[in-house]
Amino acid sequence: MKKRIMLIAVISLIIIVGLTTVFAAFKLYYGDSGDGLSRIYKYRLNEDASRVVDIPRGVYLKKESLPADKTIYDATAYGLSGQNSGAANSEAIARAVFEAKDGGGIVFIPSGEYKTSGIELKSNVTLWIDDGAVLKSMDYDENRLSASPLKTAVIYAEGAENIAVTGGGAIDGRGTSYTKPAKNSQPFYPMSEFNLKKRVLLARTRIREPKGERYNIINLLDCKNVTISNIELRESASWTVVLRNSSEISIENIVIDNNIYVANSDGIDLVGCSDADIKNCFIATGDDGICIKSNSGRSVKNITVAHCEIMSLANCFKIGTETIEDISNIEVSDCFFFVTEISGGYSGIAVESADGANIDGVRISGIEMRGVSAPFLIWLGCRFKDTDNKAVGSIKNVVIKNIEAYDTETASAIVGCEYKGEIYRPKNIVIDNFFAEYRDTDESLNVLKNPPQIQMNGYPEITRVSHIWLLSHELSLYCDLPAYGLYIRYADGVTLKDSVFVPRTANKRKDIIIDE
Repeated sequence: MKKRIMLIAVISLIIIVGLTTVFAAFKLYYGDSGDGLSRIYKYRLNEDASRVVDIPRGVYLKKESLPADKTIYDATAYGLSGQNSGAANSEAIARAVFEAKDGGGIVFIPSGEYKTSGIELKSNVTLWIDDGAVLKSMDYDENRLSASPLKTAVIYAEGAENIAVTGGGAIDGRGTSYTKPAKNSQPFYPMSEFNLKKRVLLARTRIREPKGERYNIINLLDCKNVTISNIELRESASWTVVLRNSSEISIENIVIDNNIYVANSDGIDLVGCSDADIKNCFIATGDDGICIKSNSGRSVKNITVAHCEIMSLANCFKIGTETIEDISNIEVSDCFFFVTEISGGYSGIAVESADGANIDGVRISGIEMRGVSAPFLIWLGCRFKDTDNKAVGSIKNVVIKNIEAYDTETASAIVGCEYKGEIYRPKNIVIDNFFAEYRDTDESLNVLKNPPQIQMNGYPEITRVSHIWLLSHELSLYCDLPAYGLYIRYADGVTLKDSVFVPRTANKRKDIIIDE
């Protein structure tokens, strides 16, 4: 009897110790800021950490009825079939588009899965991919052998007006098939001892590089009055949604679900666009989430982004990198930026003029970040890519306010540059009601008290503010900034109001350093 009691006691002790250990590990991994479960990630990744598994599609996508006042052109009546090749289905949809374009109407894709090559939209046509319908791009090998391969994208248009892609269904770009396997397929979890160079190099080993030519899911050039709404875009091989030199754009209630290790798989890129409204979107991708560029001969103005959730292994919202023409009146509000479970990425917010653009009037507010490496970067540089005009641009009148960032890994920065003996400075920058807290790990740092400026004529990115390029990433010097909170070099009129930076417990750096 005594032996049985002792055995039960030992087993009970083992169970208690085991549960205590599990709880301690859980608490260590997810953290506890005193407000319950604030560190438990809102979203989860799949087993190899390549996709977000619990995207709240019901929040963003809905089943809609076809409008009664539009003529419907059912693509199955023109030959669309789940048994067809991609080329045959593209031809069938093209016939429906041709019929719809004159009077305007809806090309209807009913529930089912349809392989496809490229589909060109024409003015006054809505492509309605119904709830339960999937347009599935040919994969890399199919496309390479097809008599009708993809051109620029699965859906494309040039010079079209009054066009839309909607319906509640999905477009699958088969993007992973267009890339090579990564050198390392294991998830890259946060380091117990943070080291910048190790973090950069280990994250890079997860990138899936291209096999050859790649394609967007949607690519629109010189278009006007564009609506992309209530649609899921999966597995892009390159930039997912691209609009160039287009205007009057509405992107609303879309889900972008990419393999987050596919190189250059930006979510939404607006290049030389104006009067665009992006709202209520969920974007999970391996490169920039929403990116504004100006290297297409047209300036950019009047862009709003609101109520979006963005996971990016680069920058969640970015102006740059290609920045030749001017950019003005940009507003981002009430968004959630995150990197869930794993480590990687650059900045939540990046405002960059690298090639001569004048950026004026950027307002960013009401942003929560979790797991994003650095909250923000403002970079005025002198790269001059693809332009003969070697005049440094400007960045002025930027407001970043009401920001909360948790589990950060690196400092934010505001930096100007020296070019041909002149100093160029971002001006009138307001950081207001800003809170950033580090993920509390050990740290192994290589701090440069006076970071070199040679990188300002290179690629702008937060880990390269204090960086010296030497032939390859492996040989390059990735150094830590001298401040843990905010590093400022060459800037005029920076206002910090109610800004708090909480370092790692192991920290030995100052919170803010201004280098003139």
